[in-house]
Amino acid sequence: MKIVKILGIGLLSLIILIVVVSFFLSSKVHVERSIEIKAKSQTVFSFLNDLKKWEQWSPFILMDSTNKIIYSEQTEGLGAWYTWKGKETGEGKITIIQSTPFTFINCEMDFGAMGIANGAFKIDSVREGVKLTWSFDSEGKGISWYFYVVSKYLYMAMDKNLGSQFEIGLNKVKQIAEAVPQKETVAGFDVEIKNIGNLNVLSIREKVKNNVFGKRIGECYATIGQYIDKHKIKITSSPLIVIHEMMNDTCDVEFAIPVDSTAKGTDKILLNKLNATEAVVVKYYGSYNKTAAVYEAAKKFIESKNKKQAGPPREVYITDPGIEKDTAKWLTEIIFPVE
Repeated sequence: MKIVKILGIGLLSLIILIVVVSFFLSSKVHVERSIEIKAKSQTVFSFLNDLKKWEQWSPFILMDSTNKIIYSEQTEGLGAWYTWKGKETGEGKITIIQSTPFTFINCEMDFGAMGIANGAFKIDSVREGVKLTWSFDSEGKGISWYFYVVSKYLYMAMDKNLGSQFEIGLNKVKQIAEAVPQKETVAGFDVEIKNIGNLNVLSIREKVKNNVFGKRIGECYATIGQYIDKHKIKITSSPLIVIHEMMNDTCDVEFAIPVDSTAKGTDKILLNKLNATEAVVVKYYGSYNKTAAVYEAAKKFIESKNKKQAGPPREVYITDPGIEKDTAKWLTEIIFPVE
């Protein structure tokens, strides 16, 4: 009995020691691994920003054949999530809480009793492609009391254990991203040369001061839109502008909405035809007032293809800013007729 008592006291002392020591261990953990990939940032971003595509590279999905995954209706971008449950990987939920094309993604990971952490992907441009950094951060948020002590000791080995899985995942992303045929880009945005058909437009053309351009584009589209509604005219495509001439502080611009051939114009709202042409088309994402670098890069691209600009450039507004508030997601097709 004396030996049992001594062993009991010793075990209790050990448990107390483990608990006491845990209070001096850090409740924060950071794990990070990086890899260079010979691919465009858009390509790499596409495999990270769509949770369904994680099935192609995530070591935590691939390691457990028993995983049962449920996806949100939207699997891509801000707000997308999936839950998982497996014998080896346990269960939890991942939600994209920040998505910045084509540079950064932040995910919140809810492990239930094991707490909440963040996993992030950062994409930086390097000489031959991009540098992808995968990181994990936890500060012990949401950990249940009965898991608190254990978590402190698990954190001590986290860099080695989790880091090795990050390396597997990063190498898989590298493999699949580099296998994707790379598109040409202008200022970091996809570009292609294609034929554009004839386009009938109802438009208002005027010279606009740069400092009131935003106001006038709204007013002109409203005027054209009211005319279209009144006469039940069919709109055939996204609104656009034709930039006839750029001056120091003024722009000669045509605000236009594509319509079918039955439409008629007025003295103020003209029915014009934009002729079919070969064109360089840049798919630009971002604010409307940050396109200067794209225009300069596009002109150099045109020269590199031994072509000449054959008409005024156009901007086609694919994304409705009244619906999408995030300027980083605004898609504008910047078009240069060429020959």
